[in-house]
Amino acid sequence: MPRIRLLIQSLIPWVLFFTLDNYGNLELNIAIIGALAYIVIFNNKSLQQGFLLDWASLLFFFFMAITVILFHHLWYVLNAPLLAYYTLAGVTWISIIIRQPISIQYARLAVTKELWTSKLFFRENNIVTIFWALILTTIALLSTVQKFVWGGTLWLSELLPTLLFLLGIWFTFWFPDWYKRTVIGEWGVISIKNLSGLQISHATVANIAFRTLGRGQKLILLPPSHMNMYGWDPEFIRLLAKRYQVVIIDYPDIGDSKLKRGEYTVNNIADALAEFINNISNEPVGILGYSLGGWIAQDIAIRYPELVDKLVLISTDVGSPRTTRANEETRYTLLQHTSAVDANNKELMELLLPPHAIRSILPKMRAIFIAANFEKSISNSIVLLQQHMAEQWYRGDGTYQQLGLIDASTLIITGAQDKIVNPQNSLLMVNSIPGAQFVEYPDAGHGVVYQHPDGVAELINEL
Repeated sequence: MPRIRLLIQSLIPWVLFFTLDNYGNLELNIAIIGALAYIVIFNNKSLQQGFLLDWASLLFFFFMAITVILFHHLWYVLNAPLLAYYTLAGVTWISIIIRQPISIQYARLAVTKELWTSKLFFRENNIVTIFWALILTTIALLSTVQKFVWGGTLWLSELLPTLLFLLGIWFTFWFPDWYKRTVIGEWGVISIKNLSGLQISHATVANIAFRTLGRGQKLILLPPSHMNMYGWDPEFIRLLAKRYQVVIIDYPDIGDSKLKRGEYTVNNIADALAEFINNISNEPVGILGYSLGGWIAQDIAIRYPELVDKLVLISTDVGSPRTTRANEETRYTLLQHTSAVDANNKELMELLLPPHAIRSILPKMRAIFIAANFEKSISNSIVLLQQHMAEQWYRGDGTYQQLGLIDASTLIITGAQDKIVNPQNSLLMVNSIPGAQFVEYPDAGHGVVYQHPDGVAELINEL
């Protein structure tokens, strides 16, 4: 694992130094020269990348080479270990103050670049770095007491610092996993493992950015409005990846996707995604459309039936005046929300979840939405375009008159307590799409995928 390997490489010069510094002047000189040589030879790449710990190590050992080896300054010879501890503690605290915690440079090697600015990712690494700063400061103070107050007691000079150092190593490995389970949860975007690198499919209507997970028939996930590819419940994605090659995408003009021709309408986005499917697959695919994504999924299945053999429609409707729309209060709240999903918007979150699920599910959804970093990838203009798309969808013909043309195996899922898309709309689709299966979760709202990721994934895997 590159992150662990690079961290070990950064620490080896200090391990070498602390191992040899207690023996005498010759050993101290060897430790300083050996540490410098190791940094220059083996940590050159991390120096070029600006890793703070490696630069601090280089400057410290260069300074010690001048004062100890070149000028034989007795004070620095006698206090070399103490200076090393305070240097490490000081650099760690400085990294926290400048909001570039040392651990984040190593942690970035294990996550996709899009998540580097995530608040949760920063918070996790800031806590790890603060823990190390406290440990290193404690060791430095203990060394000061041992040298100038109590003398060379074994437990103070060696045992306790060693135990504290081992505690820091344990915390570094334990805390991120605990944080994901308890604070971010298994759901946090950061914990989606083995996603492919970001790819971009170039086509006439739009360039579509996407990532994949798993093997098998491709299952393309079309997200709701105001969301990017990282807004899905990672547990849901992992479960689907046992059966399918899951393809998560960004709609045009979100992230690295770009609309090149036509307007932001259901039909035009469907055309763009039909080109996308042709580019990435030589055989029919499965399409999962959630909310707004369901509109586009229906349109693709109707106008490009040769591309789709499985269709999953979640918390969506058929458009047109036939649709039973949400009440005026709900629609007003949604229209007022003219920016990317704010995980701390209580009104919006209460629309996505029924009252009984707020306590257990809301922390998970907030964690996912914060980690997905919607604000960085979804502009206010795209949110307004999607709202305009919705108004056109309900004023126009929608798909109701054409649902009978869908010949893909179809699964329709809804939450009985959905406040955003009235569950009655699912019956229009069930009664019009030949052979459609229908599942309603009595306890779920519009966020049914977040409430029942395992159950919904199992239904899709059996389709």
